[in-house]
Amino acid sequence: MLSSIFSISTFDKVLLTLVVIAFLAILNKMVLKPLAILNLYAKTPGSIVSYRIGNKVLRTRSNVSPANSELAKGHPFLSSPFYAHFVDYPDLRFIVMNNFHIPLIYLVDSELLTEYFKNQKNYNKFFPRSFFKKHHLRYSLGGSEGEEWKRQRKIISEAFHFENLKKIIPLIDDTVKEIINDFKPVEPEFMALQEFQKIAGENVGRMFFGENLNKYTINGRLLILEFAELFLENSILFYNPTYQVFGEWPLLWSSKFRKLRRDTAAFGEYAWVIMKNNIEKIKRGEMKNPDGRKSMLEILVERDKSEEILDERQLLGNFINFYFAGMDTTGHLLSMIFYLLTQNPHIKEKLEKSIDAVWDGKSSLAFEKLQQMEYLQAVIDETLRIATPAPSTWPRVAIVDHYIKDVPIKKGSMILPNFLKSNYNPNLYKDRGVFKPERWMKGSDCYERPADPYAFTPFSAGGRNCIGQHFSQLETKVVVCHFLKAFDIELKSDPNPNIVMRLLIEPEIPMKFKLTKKRAN
Repeated sequence: MLSSIFSISTFDKVLLTLVVIAFLAILNKMVLKPLAILNLYAKTPGSIVSYRIGNKVLRTRSNVSPANSELAKGHPFLSSPFYAHFVDYPDLRFIVMNNFHIPLIYLVDSELLTEYFKNQKNYNKFFPRSFFKKHHLRYSLGGSEGEEWKRQRKIISEAFHFENLKKIIPLIDDTVKEIINDFKPVEPEFMALQEFQKIAGENVGRMFFGENLNKYTINGRLLILEFAELFLENSILFYNPTYQVFGEWPLLWSSKFRKLRRDTAAFGEYAWVIMKNNIEKIKRGEMKNPDGRKSMLEILVERDKSEEILDERQLLGNFINFYFAGMDTTGHLLSMIFYLLTQNPHIKEKLEKSIDAVWDGKSSLAFEKLQQMEYLQAVIDETLRIATPAPSTWPRVAIVDHYIKDVPIKKGSMILPNFLKSNYNPNLYKDRGVFKPERWMKGSDCYERPADPYAFTPFSAGGRNCIGQHFSQLETKVVVCHFLKAFDIELKSDPNPNIVMRLLIEPEIPMKFKLTKKRAN
């Protein structure tokens, strides 16, 4: 009996010891080590450091002081809490917080950003879990890394060559005219973001497939709107700790997760049917255009057999990748352009006159005409500065220990470059809170485009810059030209919206406009 008691007692001691060791190991990894790392950053000049449990901030340390600025008054973006850190602290260089036990470092100072962009070999992309990522995006350019990323970038870049983009302008022109002709401006509210997403999504779809995608519906909705909602729901998973930690396990008890997975898979299957049908048409020679214009899918499918090609999964993944990137960011950008124009009627009038001087509104919008619209380009650049939809790139994970200037970066840390502080840097821009397109025009009295190429990077910078940036800007120009020619535009929602950061920066309540058809000349 005594032997049995002694044996059980020993087992209990061993078990207790193992439990204590495991608890201390978890405590060290999840609490003590992150605190030590954050304490190191708190001693580095120009930092704001926060320690969090989940989404709750327990402690913040800062060695920078806010400026006494009246800049935010009457400015909906600058009065937003999301903008505050980047605008109110002139000496701020970086922000650090813990994502569970991993340091998350926001680089905001232009010198740190320059150093980061010049040394991207030190990082890999961070891929948060999502159903789109698991089923589709991991096969795309946006979801690949290393040699596979280089291979896909090389193949896909052919579709974005200058000559091919020039040929796409008539396609975008026709698409926008068709959609505008279907508008009913007598309706009291024009939901800007949703409508511009439709236009941008249709343009991307036609560029990729060479055909009209607005004829397709899924679950009783336009393909583009179903996709936009699905992608937003998937993006919310990025911030869901249960899903990010446990992956597919929550499917066992969450009907919401199961439905999202089903809908995401169904969208992929539907998109693949469209793609497969178009591939067959390309092989039969049924997609030829008399002007020599080719869709991205044609360029990728018709590559010589001796050249590298994308397989079926990669084609579908890249369609979804480009469809979302082109639809959502361009839709947000257009919404912000028209918001800022309605709030600055003198700029809107000047822009309309500059467009009228080049284009009559009846003839086709050729590439050469768009290139002459210098003031329109300035309006786009200034909107990207003052109200950029995407203030940062996807996070990167450090793959080696290194320094960015004097900021220590440990292997495994997450790096997130953020451009907002540079966009409002008083050393770069006078009247930084004022919407002033002239600051981007050479010869203007207020010209102040930064000489440093890394100071203004709305499409990122370096070898990993946005491959579709020129397409996006050409598309934006065509849409703005047609809308200003066709409609008088008036903001009908709050002129001082609350700005929030979801997947992109946007008003918390979607903006509404009133469109009044202009009389034909």
